[in-house]
Amino acid sequence: MSRLFAVLAVAGIVLSVSPVYAQALASSVTPAAEPRFEIGLKAAIGPFNYGDGLQPGNRTSASVEACLLCGCRALVFEYSHWSKPSASYPTAYRSADTFTGALRFQGRQRRARPYVDVGAAIGNARWSTTAFTTAGGMVGAGLTVSPSGRFYLRFSGCLLLMSEFYVGIDAAVGAGWRL
Repeated sequence: MSRLFAVLAVAGIVLSVSPVYAQALASSVTPAAEPRFEIGLKAAIGPFNYGDGLQPGNRTSASVEACLLCGCRALVFEYSHWSKPSASYPTAYRSADTFTGALRFQGRQRRARPYVDVGAAIGNARWSTTAFTTAGGMVGAGLTVSPSGRFYLRFSGCLLLMSEFYVGIDAAVGAGWRL
C-alpha cells in the first residue's frame, strides 16, 4: 500500500507541475531539427543508506534515463538499481531501487550542455528481511557532451534526501541517444 501511495504522490507532483511547465516550454521553443527525446544508460557509485553515520560502504548502480521534450528545459525520469553495499564487515543492507522525476534546466549548446535537475524521488530499500519505501527530493547537476550527431556522453552527480532519514549520493557516467 505504501508503494502505491508513493507512486501516486510522484504522479501528482508531475501532473501539478505540467501546466506550469507547458507554459514555460512554449516560451522557449527549440528549432524543429533539435532532438526532443533522449534515452540513456548510466553507471554510478555512491552511498544510498540510512543517514545514521554508520554507512556500510558505497554501492554501484545501473540506471535507465528518459528525457522528454528535451531542450533548454526538459522532463527527466530515471530508474536506478543500487547493488548491495561493499563493506569490510557483515551488513544487513541489501539492494535498493529508486525512481526519480525531475525538471532539467540545461544549456542550449550543441556539443557541451551543462544542466541542473530538481525533482522528486521514491526509493525501495531492503534491509535484512524488511523492505520499505522512502520518498523525498533530489537535486543533480552534470554535463552532457555530444561528440557527434545524436550520440551523447553524460557526467553527473546527484543528491537524494529521502524520508526514513535515507540519503543517496552518486557520481555517474552515462551514454545515450538523442531521438
